[in-house]
Amino acid sequence: MNKQEKLDIINRCIAEKTMFSCCFTYDKSSCYYYYPNAVSDRLVLAQQEDDFILNGYTVRKLYHLSKVEVVDNKCTDINKKYGLTEQVIAPDVDVTSWKTVFEDLEELECLIIIEDEINNEYYIGRIEKIFRNEILFRAFDADGIIDSEPTLIPYSAITSVSWNTRYANGWEKYLVDTALEASAKAVDR
Repeated sequence: MNKQEKLDIINRCIAEKTMFSCCFTYDKSSCYYYYPNAVSDRLVLAQQEDDFILNGYTVRKLYHLSKVEVVDNKCTDINKKYGLTEQVIAPDVDVTSWKTVFEDLEELECLIIIEDEINNEYYIGRIEKIFRNEILFRAFDADGIIDSEPTLIPYSAITSVSWNTRYANGWEKYLVDTALEASAKAVDR
């Protein structure tokens, strides 16, 4: 499938608030469903549909998408019936380049998930500094321990950037609650 065919399908889905399905060049065995919000000649911004709910926003490289198809099946009908398509709202994120994506995400001040699914790299945390070809990112581990040093991630290694997902929002709440708990204990002393 060539780039223009992908763009045509994604732009049609944006206009019609319709889902598309796709596989990725690095994972042809899995199929994903997205309601697209914006697309450039390099990146696509979409809301992932996961069992009749939207699970945050994701930006992916257009050239990693394969077998892009409009979804028109019973799931589409159920999503419409339960108002899921009304929840498809494009955030103000410029998908011209990874740099513009990160500049807009920095303003949102939310937890971000960066993945390199080709090399099984996963980071969750916050932006420290944005450069032309890479980002300095402060991640934390599965115990909520923030890395002592930020990680330099080249844009070329990124397969996806997500935010406002159930997972990220759960961590966001946990980290806020933990900070509030620590603050309350300090006051009690």
